[in-house]
This record gives sequence, structure tokens and C-alpha cells, in this order.
Amino acid sequence: MAQNCGLKNRKDINMKFPSIRPPRSNYIRPLNGETLTLSPPGFSWWRAADRGACQYRVIVARAGKSYYESPLLSDPIHHSDRVFAPGTYEWHVQAVVNGAVRARSESRSFEIADCATEQPHPDAATLLANVPKERPRLFFLASDMEDVRRSIASTRSEAFEALKKDADRALTLELPPEPTYDQIEDPAERRLAYVACFGTMRKYHDSGMRSLALFYLLTGEKRYGEAARRFIVDAAQWDVEGISSILAPYGDEVGLGLLRAGAEVYDWIYDIFTEDERELVARMLGARADQMIRRLEKHDYTFTPEESHNGRLPGFLLEHAIACAEDERAPSWAEYALKLIATNFPHWAGHEGGWAQGVPYGLSYNSRDAIPFHAWKLATGHDIWLKPYYQNMPWFFYYVVSPVGELMPFGDTEDQPIRASQARTFLQFHGLRLHNHRLRAWADQVRDPEGQPAEIDPFLGILLEDKPISPEKDSIPQDRVFRGVGWGALHSDIEHPDSDFMVLFRSSPFGGVSHGHASQNDFAVMKGGRALICAGGLRFPHHGTPFHNEYAQHSISHNCVLVNGEGAINRDGNRGGEIIDFKTTHPFGYVCGEAENAYGDLLSRYRRHLVMIRPSITILIDELEAPEASTFQWLLHAFEKFDLDATTVTSHRKGASLKGQLFASTDLRLSQTNAWPVPPDKGYPTLDKELPEKRWHLTAETERVERCRIAAIFSVRGPGESVPDFSITASENQIALSAGNTTAQINLSPDESTVLSLSSGPEDLTIQS
Repeated sequence: MAQNCGLKNRKDINMKFPSIRPPRSNYIRPLNGETLTLSPPGFSWWRAADRGACQYRVIVARAGKSYYESPLLSDPIHHSDRVFAPGTYEWHVQAVVNGAVRARSESRSFEIADCATEQPHPDAATLLANVPKERPRLFFLASDMEDVRRSIASTRSEAFEALKKDADRALTLELPPEPTYDQIEDPAERRLAYVACFGTMRKYHDSGMRSLALFYLLTGEKRYGEAARRFIVDAAQWDVEGISSILAPYGDEVGLGLLRAGAEVYDWIYDIFTEDERELVARMLGARADQMIRRLEKHDYTFTPEESHNGRLPGFLLEHAIACAEDERAPSWAEYALKLIATNFPHWAGHEGGWAQGVPYGLSYNSRDAIPFHAWKLATGHDIWLKPYYQNMPWFFYYVVSPVGELMPFGDTEDQPIRASQARTFLQFHGLRLHNHRLRAWADQVRDPEGQPAEIDPFLGILLEDKPISPEKDSIPQDRVFRGVGWGALHSDIEHPDSDFMVLFRSSPFGGVSHGHASQNDFAVMKGGRALICAGGLRFPHHGTPFHNEYAQHSISHNCVLVNGEGAINRDGNRGGEIIDFKTTHPFGYVCGEAENAYGDLLSRYRRHLVMIRPSITILIDELEAPEASTFQWLLHAFEKFDLDATTVTSHRKGASLKGQLFASTDLRLSQTNAWPVPPDKGYPTLDKELPEKRWHLTAETERVERCRIAAIFSVRGPGESVPDFSITASENQIALSAGNTTAQINLSPDESTVLSLSSGPEDLTIQS
């Protein structure tokens, strides 16, 4: 609702739309020149002054004539209730005070495609009027329950059996006491206690009472429903504004767990509450929904949506609105969520489907959202999945995650193996949702770290019937980039992960913020899921510790370049890289990133080229230029010690190997160590957690120069595979590669305009400086 700014806004207030993205703020949407397949677009922009100092009006023009004007708005987001016809548009935003325009943003353009789907902004109250009166109304509808119960013996049987195991385990749990970690005075000890506590609470709330309630819903077995009732009635008596508040000063995960579970459990076991219990739980849900709005408002989420945990709340608000549709506040909860989802949400998403925080967080947050979005469509008919990001998003995980991988680059928890159950269930759900056989087949190939088929998560796994999907007849590219988040993936054989040679690349405009790291032009290598090139550090013992903040987040912990020992700027969302070129063909794939912006004044150029020559060779070339003579440190990291021989480096992992030959326009000095530059337990003298296993860190350091080129030619082989057949010839600054019918010429001299020339049958590639 627009606010009247009134006389408090004096004429001398400086009012100007920023030209540089403010810290932690949203991104301007639509992108300038973007072609949109959903009409109307969701608009977001940067505030022209402090919150409350003005109002905003979106002005849209077509062919030089006014096309649309929004009402006055208090927040920098807007989604129109009017469909925009196909065509090209220009738009800008006015800052308005007491009816007078005080500032005007620059004009930008977008295009509505001819094939665009129409989805104007809905009225939340009207949608909630569609919610059935009968229960359940979340997850499944009462009218569908007969068919759902019939399917648990067939097309939902695997997920149902997993649910039964979880529910049976939950039957043995006692009621948890309300946590007390806030009473611990020492900050480090309190943080450790908080981390331990929310991990424990997830057994009771996220997993325990949800499993019990859903199993009761599907079977009618009262003992499961009664156990769920005890848990939620007990939790409803906790102080909503106390330690379980999502506004609590020492951590929010306990409250977030209750938000995830509360509305669902209330709906699924509604019939076995007493009237007093039903009122008690509904009162808790209403209070926690209001608290979500207060938190989003406190953080000014429409303008500064960077705080990670806030991204869970829009989906939770929709679930609370469905479960408590009779509550007069429910339309306001739903409207708040819908306006965010249509505009600047998800903050970490790229329009092609990428997730800037990294794979583990992308899987986690998109898995959380899947249930509310599915439930919202089922209960109201409004389809959030139509947003282009959600059409593309499953393919991000298809390309950048190995179903058998022991890594999930990049960002926090990048050192961990694939979260098998979560990844399998997630891609299975979206394969079924999109009726795509490739996505569904990917899910079947997921293996856990012991090599066993992944188990299914019972919640997301039971939503859709697992019916056969006909295979697609067309082929797909081996490589793909997601420019919005600056990620690329090159594969030798993406549909056969046990033998796939996989090179991941990151040069991200999001920079090193939140769970992302200051690792621009970073790369990682897996062969058949075995990690041959990995990150040098990890988040330990938890988020925000010295080892995490001072080492794991920084360039020195990644396969990047340092300048005089310094890396990219950390914790600055405007200091990122970008993918500037990409090509995929049958014999090779190519991606290029430019990251000089991430290094501030240290570099005037940092262009990294990666070419995969299928099936087993990758060429890496760095173009480096500094304002003054500098030494460059070229970094590689691996789990096992490198074999070094002059300028040849070999990494081994579980029977696979990667051999690299290094070349440069200047002399290189190679060294390696397994020493951590920051002790993993720094700041935690009483830590009883086992320290992480050391890794190996290779540095190839140049002489002091202003410009140079560094090249590496890598070849990989898996267990039992023969040595790749290729030859390399080096003469002065020229490196020639021959592999089958592919030839490549690398120019190491910074004075040469041509960096690489490659020919492979009918395909070729020429890279210019």
C-alpha cells in the first residue's frame, strides 16, 4: 500500500536514483534489453532516497507513447495487474514527493515475446476464496485423497515406505524442551550450542512431527496423528517472541523449522485437535506469519533481499495463508509473498535458472519452495511455476551437479559430496512436473558416497505420482552456461556420469557474498565424479568462523589467481566477474570469464579461457594484466598430493588422474604445501570436533611483470582407461596441440592478438585478446 510521505519530506532532501548497485540491494529487473516470456514483467529498482522519503511511479512507454503508469508505490517493486502485449518497451521510475517528481531513473528497455504467457498480478483474497473448505488443503486436497491413498501401493510406494520409516522413528521421540542456548554468555560457546540445537530440533519439527502428521493423513492410523498432535501443541505453547522467534538475536533456525512444519501439521491432523488445541495452534500460526512480515519489513526485503534466510519466508507465508485461509490476515500474508515472487524473488537466481549461492543452497531453497508452490497452485489455481526462472532452474542442477560427484562446487559446503537423497528427489520431482525423461533419468543415476542408489525424500518425493515418461528424441548440448549467476559446465558425456569428464567454471556478477566466495574465474574438475581439482578450504567448524571468513571464502582457497599474494575482494556484491563468451559444439565446448572487476585496482585484465576437447582434454589460458609490475600466483588445489616435475603437475583421486602441463610467457616457479594458512580451530580453543583432513595447495608463481599469459593443457583418465592420445609441441611462445582430428595453437605472447586457434573437423574456434 502506498504511503503518504507528507511534510516530513523537505525539499532539501537529496533524491537521486543510484548508478551503482547499493550494498545488499536487489537487482534491476527486467534486465536491460531482456526478452520476456511472461507478461507483464515484474519490476524492481533501487531506492532514490531513504525508505519513506518518497513514493515511486513506474512509467512504461511503447513506440514513444505512454503505455502504462503504475499507482504510487512505497517499495521499489511492482507487478502490474495488466497484461502487456508482445512488443518492445521502454521504462523508467519516478521518485515522487507530495505529487511532485523529484528524480527520474535512467530508461531501460525490454521485449515481450510473441509466445509470452499471460499472468497479470492476481488479487490474493480472490485466490484464497478458491481454497477448499475441506481438509487437507495443503500438499493434497481432500477431494483427491481417495486416489492418493490408492497410489501409495504403486506410483507413490517408494516415497510412502520412506515416510513410514521416518514416522516410525519419530514415534520414539520425547517432547523437546524449549531451548536455552541464549543463556550461554561466551559467544563462541553459545554459537556452537545453537548449531547443535537446531540440528537436534530438526529431528522433532522439520522431520519428526511432519512425518507423523503426513503418515496419519495417508493411513488414518491414530497413534501417528496423536504423536504429531503432542509435538505441535507443545510447540504452540513456546513463547513466539522468545528463543524460537525468527527475530531472536542468537539464531533463527529453530523458528524457521517451526515455520516449515507448523502450517502443514495443523492442516494434516486438523480433525484430531480439540477445539482449544485448534485455537491454540492457529493462534501460533497467525503470530508466526505476522512475525515473518515484520522480519521482511525490518530487513526492507523489497530493496535489500540479500540476507539468505529471508528467502525461505515467501513460501512459508503461502502455506500459512492456505492453512489459515479463514483468518482475515491471510490475504495480506499471501499478497506480500506474491508481490515478492513476481518481482525480485528469488534474489540469488539468474534468469537462465542458475543459483548464485551454490549448489547445496540452491537445492535446499528450491526444494523448500517446491512444496508451497505446488500447494498454492493446487489450492488456488495460480501457477508460480510459470515464471521463466522455474522453467529453467532444474537444468542448472542437471548440468552443474554430478549424480555421482564427491564435490558440489562452488561456495559454502562445496567440499561435500552430492546430497544424494535431496538431489535425487529434487530432479525426480521436476522431471515429473515438466514431463521430462532426461531429468527423471538423472535422478535414477544419483549415488550416495558409498556408491548406493539414493533414497527418496518422502515429502517432495510423494507429491507427484512416479509414472513412466517417454524419452525425448532430440539430443541436448554437452555444455551450458548460466550467465545471470556466472556459472558454466563443460562435459564429455553428461548422460553417463560414471565416465563423464566434467569441468565447472565460475565468474559471477554476484561477487563473494552470502554463501558465495571471492572465487572469480574459479574452476573444478571431476572425472566420473572423482574430484581431481577442488577447493582448498571449507566452512569449518561452522559459518562465520575465522577459518571460514579469513581463508575458505577467499581466492587463496580456490583455483584462481592472486596478485602479489592478494585475491579478489570479498564480501562486496559489486566486485564480481562475468561470463563473456561461450560456444558448444560436438567436438568441443568453450567458456570465457572476465574477472578484473573483482580485484579492484590490482588488475586491468583477468580473462580466463577454458576449452574442453572431448573426451579427455581441457585447455586453460589466462590473460593477466596489472597497472604495474606484479607477481601472479596461479593456484590449484586437490585432496591428494600433486606429482610435480618441472612444469608438469598430476593429481590423483580414487584411480582417476589429471595431468597438466603448464606454460607461460614468463618463468614459473612451482611449489606445493598441505599447510592451512589459518588454523581450522582458530577462535575455538575448546572445540572437540575432529579437524578437517588436510589438502594440497599448488602455486605457480610468475616473475614480476605487468602482463603475461599462463596456459595449462590438462588430460584426464578414469580407472582402467588408457592414456589419452595427443601430442604437444612447444617453441618459444607458441604451443601446438594435436589430438585426433583436433588441432590447437596457443599464443603465449601478450603482444599477440590471437590467443588460441582451434580446428576440429567442420568446427573451429578463434579467441582474440
